[in-house]
Amino acid sequence: MNSRRFLQTATFRILLIVSLILIPMHTAYASQSPQKSRPFTSLKTVTIEGALTGEVNKSYTFTALVSPKETIGPLTYVWTPAPRSGQGEKAATYTWADIGKHAIKVTVTAPDGISV
Repeated sequence: MNSRRFLQTATFRILLIVSLILIPMHTAYASQSPQKSRPFTSLKTVTIEGALTGEVNKSYTFTALVSPKETIGPLTYVWTPAPRSGQGEKAATYTWADIGKHAIKVTVTAPDGISV
């Protein structure tokens, strides 16, 4: 009996979702000598950069890009659903085993409590 095994290549679409949460927070800084203060730049928007389609069982990295670029950090990143790697980081890696639409979301929080 002649048997053959076929591998199926499948594609899927990825739905990118970005959220914004505002939480007030205050931080005090002390210094020994007067310094020229730089203007505070607050977090305004976040976009997710990465593939919009792909293949099953292949890893894809997505990056959260904040605006304005001068936003003062450190920034906290929460990816939903939890990624394969990169939770808490600017970039997260996902791998899907099934065909279909998959949504990811990132919430970024700045030290002033503003989350996007």
